[in-house]
Amino acid sequence: MSVASEHASPQPVSTPTSPASRLVPALVHGQRIFVECPSWCIVDHVKLHTGAVEDITHWSEGAGMQVLTMLDPRAAHSDLFARVNSDPAHGDPRMRAAHVLVGNESAVDAFLTPDMADELAADLVAFAAAVRRAARTARRANEASGVEVPA
Repeated sequence: MSVASEHASPQPVSTPTSPASRLVPALVHGQRIFVECPSWCIVDHVKLHTGAVEDITHWSEGAGMQVLTMLDPRAAHSDLFARVNSDPAHGDPRMRAAHVLVGNESAVDAFLTPDMADELAADLVAFAAAVRRAARTARRANEASGVEVPA
């Protein structure tokens, strides 16, 4: 049985406009349809079914990091992630285009153009250098005062 024959009635199918996309099944209002999906998208649009086709969004694998605190090493103080995102039915063309989503579980997400993401990455490299400088300063201060800090 082919996937297309599983439909009770034929669904309109768009032709992918780019070799970087493919047609994938999606579940909308309990009915299987096919949608154009970017090659970087990891969403199972059947398992993550929606109530409307305009609610279908695409996202990639994400990169993430956690900031832990010494006061409770089992709990993350902050989770931060970044991934490629696209919302094909959004009114803003920048949101329809592939963009970078940066967020955490407790804050509003930031939506970045590729240029903005490059600027953020440069800022993060500078921030990482500042964190290393702060760690060296704290380490030297502890050594100078004879304070032993467990790892």
